[in-house]
Amino acid sequence: MKKLIMVLAAALMLAPAYLPAADEAAAPAKPKKKLQMKMYMNQLEKAKAEAVKNEAPILVLVLLDGDEKSAMVKRFLLGNKLFKQFAQENFATLVLKGQKASKGGVVNTKSFKNWEFIEKNIMAEGTKSISDTADKLSFYPGAFFVSPDGEKKLADVPKYNPELGFGAWAMDVVARLEQGGISANVSPALKKAIENPQPDVKMSAAKKKK
Repeated sequence: MKKLIMVLAAALMLAPAYLPAADEAAAPAKPKKKLQMKMYMNQLEKAKAEAVKNEAPILVLVLLDGDEKSAMVKRFLLGNKLFKQFAQENFATLVLKGQKASKGGVVNTKSFKNWEFIEKNIMAEGTKSISDTADKLSFYPGAFFVSPDGEKKLADVPKYNPELGFGAWAMDVVARLEQGGISANVSPALKKAIENPQPDVKMSAAKKKK
């Protein structure tokens, strides 16, 4: 018996110590995937496909041809390098374009390829009244976030105001995303713009007096 115990002890001493396999060891947390999402013009299905693939929301911008305010959005927001970077890293961007009706203070609903989708989402919560309809010009240009599949509205987006500038707009958008449980990826350059927002255009003297 004594001899058997000695043999077993020797075997245990020669056996390699147990080490967890690489996949069993505690792996460091993976960094957030850096996205490079695109902007789509009147291509709802393509925007949804990319958003679903990246598990990201869709920012929808609804603009009107020949409209001064829509032109401001295209120039100062869509043409902004910081916006392009912010969008690529956080959401798919969908621009839906249509036209004003010739009269009546409304839009030409037939000029939009995705009118039902716009009609469902364009009116901001809290602004709806019995007399409001989605074709009223007051809702345009408009913007909102929807879920990756486009089925659920996540948040309304403030109208872009060139007199406040991109930094102020981005600050509001980041806050609304976070309220919806979506953590936005904010680059150092964007953080700087948010902390020190600058106007795109000077405020008129008449508005300053008010």
